[in-house]
Amino acid sequence: MAQRATPPFKLKKLLYATTAGVIGAGCIVSNASAATFYTADASNSTTSTVGLSASTLGNGVLSNPSALTTGSNVFKYSAIIFTATSSGSFTFGQTYAPSDTVMILYNGVYDPSSPGTGAIVGNDDTSQATHRTTLGDPSLTTMCGTTNYCPQITFSVTAGITYTLFVSGYSISASNNLTLPFQFYSTGDVLFGGYTGRSPIDLMQPNYLGSELGVTVDPIFVGGTLKMDLVNGIYTDDFTLSNIASSNIDQNGNNSVFTGIFSDAVSGTPGVITIDNTGTGGSVRFEGINTYTGSTTLKGGTLVVSQDANLGDPTASLIFDGGALQTVASFSSARDVTLNSTGTVIVDAGTTFDLSGVVSGTGSWSKNGAGTLVLNADNIYTGTTTIDAGTLMVGDSSHPTAALSGGGSVIVNAGGTLGGYGSITADVNNSGIVAPGSAANVLSGTTGSLTIHGNYIGNNGALHLNGALGDDVSSVTDKLVIDGNASGTTYVTVSNVGGLGGQTLEGFEIIDVSGTSTDSAFVQGGRIVAGAYEYSLMKGNVSGLDPESWYLTSEYIITDQGGNKTQTGVYMMRPEGGTYSANLAAANNMFNMRLHDRLGEPQFADSLSAQDKVSSLWIRYDYGHNRSGDSSGQLTNKSDRSVVQVGGDIAQWSSNGSDRFHLGVMGGYGRVNIDTDSSLTGYRSSGKVDGYSLGVYGTWYANQEDKSGLYVDGWILWNDVNAKVNGSGLAEESYDIKGVTASLEAGYSFQIGQMNEEYGVWIQPQAQVTWMGAKADDHMEHNGTWVTSNRNNVQTRLGARGYLSNINSQASQNVVQPYLELNWIHNTKSYHVNMGGTEVSQDGAKDVGEVRIGMEANISRNTTLWFNVGHQMGSNSYRDTAAQFGLKYSF
Repeated sequence: MAQRATPPFKLKKLLYATTAGVIGAGCIVSNASAATFYTADASNSTTSTVGLSASTLGNGVLSNPSALTTGSNVFKYSAIIFTATSSGSFTFGQTYAPSDTVMILYNGVYDPSSPGTGAIVGNDDTSQATHRTTLGDPSLTTMCGTTNYCPQITFSVTAGITYTLFVSGYSISASNNLTLPFQFYSTGDVLFGGYTGRSPIDLMQPNYLGSELGVTVDPIFVGGTLKMDLVNGIYTDDFTLSNIASSNIDQNGNNSVFTGIFSDAVSGTPGVITIDNTGTGGSVRFEGINTYTGSTTLKGGTLVVSQDANLGDPTASLIFDGGALQTVASFSSARDVTLNSTGTVIVDAGTTFDLSGVVSGTGSWSKNGAGTLVLNADNIYTGTTTIDAGTLMVGDSSHPTAALSGGGSVIVNAGGTLGGYGSITADVNNSGIVAPGSAANVLSGTTGSLTIHGNYIGNNGALHLNGALGDDVSSVTDKLVIDGNASGTTYVTVSNVGGLGGQTLEGFEIIDVSGTSTDSAFVQGGRIVAGAYEYSLMKGNVSGLDPESWYLTSEYIITDQGGNKTQTGVYMMRPEGGTYSANLAAANNMFNMRLHDRLGEPQFADSLSAQDKVSSLWIRYDYGHNRSGDSSGQLTNKSDRSVVQVGGDIAQWSSNGSDRFHLGVMGGYGRVNIDTDSSLTGYRSSGKVDGYSLGVYGTWYANQEDKSGLYVDGWILWNDVNAKVNGSGLAEESYDIKGVTASLEAGYSFQIGQMNEEYGVWIQPQAQVTWMGAKADDHMEHNGTWVTSNRNNVQTRLGARGYLSNINSQASQNVVQPYLELNWIHNTKSYHVNMGGTEVSQDGAKDVGEVRIGMEANISRNTTLWFNVGHQMGSNSYRDTAAQFGLKYSF
């Protein structure tokens, strides 16, 4: 912003022109039919402008202005009243002006209501050029004669003295403007005169803020037709409007804000406002609580408001004649709207403009902005409705009779959304989104229908619906009703809201078509799920009684080329159910272990010395791959796991010198990645489980002399893992699985033979009971499905290990034990989840056979390592393959 010097005077108060009259050259006439105002430029220019236009002269005096008129047009003038803040001389250098322009600097405040202010003389242009009309005791008068340029005019002012500067002229050409010095930009008010002529008057204010550089005029009274050519800035003035003609605000391509109040001049005589724009871009913003009772016309440009009161009296109409209204906050309005030409409504993001007045007229309407426009009346305008951005709602849930009944078509462009609970008389052409009832997700409300009495054409747009999905009877959804035909292509998405899912028979209707539908009119645009079930979109119901409408079904239906449908009795299960159950199984099993998984061959520890009190640190790594199915036979789970556990003895003792007790602590981290595929629908979901465990273990050995005899081992762990489920096309679900797992294991080692001088043949029967108490948090999916899980499975294992050992050999310093292990594993409960009342469980793991081969070795006096490979097999293709490596250091 350019800086200007502090002006030598402040403008004072604007006076309202109340009566009509005719005057001679250089004098003042009061007429409420029109007004002039000085203008100021906000650029670096040192000039300001005053728009001038007028016509023929008459004779008279100000004391009786209404008695003198000549012709249909009346003289016009502008008067600026100011008090000089410093003394000095000021020059109007070679000012450009219409011919017959007069300027008078009057010493004092001119009062137009006071009689005897001076005679008015002169009846034509000639007399204008020869006379100097004085008012009171002016300190300067001049006149510009018949040329287009005034001579240089210099006048002096004294600080503290009040002056009135009059400027008058006769040309009605809008291009003839008088140039004045920039000092007139300062704060203050201006006196208006007027005329009944043809050209509106320019008003321009500067772009400054603050006491010296701001516009703080209060109040401004405007009579007649006032044209405000705006620049960037904030206007704090109040405006009083008469009903003679409108006040035309031209935003001139700039951004301007009015914080003052627009009001009526006289009670019962409504003032009106027209917003126009002869520039490019920009906006006018009203922030005051305006009280004018006349209409507001949007002819060009953009009027910005944040509440209905910005538009004046709430019963006054809003007229679109090519302009735009922008709402920047949520509010409601009951005013009627007239569309004379194309109008635009811009609703800012995150806000709602609720209009309950009737929209009428022959014009068209365009909806812009990311916010929501709600039309709650029966709107009868006949033009086209175009939705370019944001949402247009034809009625909220409290106004189902709302309508666009004028017969104009509705065009939904990409980026726009058409919604609501009402009806549309004409055709709808959809390249964006149609969201009937509650599907627009911008207003609270129940499910409902949007009715199109015409045809519906899809141009690769979308149809969004909400509803509680269940079976044929319990399902309640939003619905699109089409009385005409449906054609083109539209992609349909349906979001479940609180439905439990269910098994359908006929299917339930979501698109009601009274005419005909092409086979591609509606295409499923994404997964539709509720509870444990998958839904698909089909044209016509199962029985074929309603072949043109569109239905949802959870049953796997086979449709031939002729459209005939065959029921299979198989209901489509979501792959997420399999992933949930696999996550639960993984969280309960990944930290489970056996004595030899944790310590290898514990008897190796005694190789240090029977007298040493041996402690140890150990680590094990387990990698496994699992395959399982579900109880429906449709889902297949594949998972890969990685587990690391570390621990060590913290105490060791003997009760009789022969047995041995060990007590230790351990912790671990594990991660499992899971993929679940549906063989019926082709959809997939993935899961992830990762987390930690922390616990203690204890072991008792009966005989440490010959390494035979009984052992008892137990452990308890707290498991805390994070779980995720990602269904294709669905939002990610995150939850926790927490709980205790614990085990008690026993075995008995004895030698059954000697293979050779070094190696004996041993066998070790084993039994183990493991309690699995980790449980998933109950949680609500994004689609509204409530998911719960079971817990407290008890797993039992019976088996035997056969191995070769040289542990008692005197010939070998390093002990090596290859082994083969066979087990039978039984789970008392399957891992399952409940999704909306339907159970989905892992299948095939109730009874599992296992084989393991491996080796344990004492590779040094202090170090033991072990590794094994195992494979489990259950029913229904249950498989689990694992490889394990462990290392222990004793000291």
